[in-house]
Amino acid sequence: MRITPAARSSARGHRRRGFTLVELLVVIGIIAVLVAILLPSLNKVRDSAKKTACLANLRSIGQLIQMYAIQAKGQIPIGCSSSTGTFNGAHANYFIARKDSSTSPASVRFVGLGLLYPAGLLGRTGGVAGTGVNDSDASEGLVFYCPSQVEDSEWGYDTTDNPWVTHMLAAAAGSTNTSYSSRSCDPTSPLPATTVAGSGEQAICWVAKGSYDPVNEKNVKARMMSLSRMKSRAILSDLPFGAPSAAAPQGRVVYGHKNGVNVLSADGSARWIPRSIIGEDNPDAGAGDLLANIAISSANASRIWNLEYFWKRCDEAP
Repeated sequence: MRITPAARSSARGHRRRGFTLVELLVVIGIIAVLVAILLPSLNKVRDSAKKTACLANLRSIGQLIQMYAIQAKGQIPIGCSSSTGTFNGAHANYFIARKDSSTSPASVRFVGLGLLYPAGLLGRTGGVAGTGVNDSDASEGLVFYCPSQVEDSEWGYDTTDNPWVTHMLAAAAGSTNTSYSSRSCDPTSPLPATTVAGSGEQAICWVAKGSYDPVNEKNVKARMMSLSRMKSRAILSDLPFGAPSAAAPQGRVVYGHKNGVNVLSADGSARWIPRSIIGEDNPDAGAGDLLANIAISSANASRIWNLEYFWKRCDEAP
């Protein structure tokens, strides 16, 4: 079959056809515009997924707390912890385990929500170093961490600054923190409450060594909060405070869900509360809104009082 010169010319033109530089630039420009349009939506979807997972964590913890109450005659492991035998602050309410250096060798001591482990409600019998916590099952520990905080060095899961329980004794850090904040003081107690003028006697605090029973601000043995008396009051939330940093200039709320907190109530329900409800209109004569003031408060009594006001706002939130 004879191929004509015209056919050869047409074939060569067809082989050389492709995208011109202008066409490539147009395609790249269209992709860039689509990314710019879709990225905020994708970020919102991702943040919404983390918020939903966080609520699921809180509901799971709520179920464990109710199971604990059945074993402990209605008491629940909610409160704070202090590094010494002298009570020094109801704001330190994020500990679940601490290194007890008063024993030889040093041992793991569970406090607050960490008491769910020795109660047999999490982990396995025995576990690493007799803690009941198995090193190969991270899912047991991840329930204590909001997905928005898992990479936070201070309140993330098993970081250098916050080793998981099974690694704490070998680490320089002396505690394991959760990214959730427990209510520190019992609002149903008839004892004096903390005020902006000073500490009261309603706190439930586990010290790092010595007696394993919780104490109040006067270092007197305290009874844990009662699940039935707490009713629908808030008992746990995303961490509402934390030292300001470049990433979190107003504390960990900005670093986490940014515009509010998830809150667990004693009845087992969990809900989202916007920052506009619990953070603004701070009655204390400090700088910024309530959450910012909690983050920057240096005076112990002032921080405790601000935190108590935070919990009351959570109680009253719709």
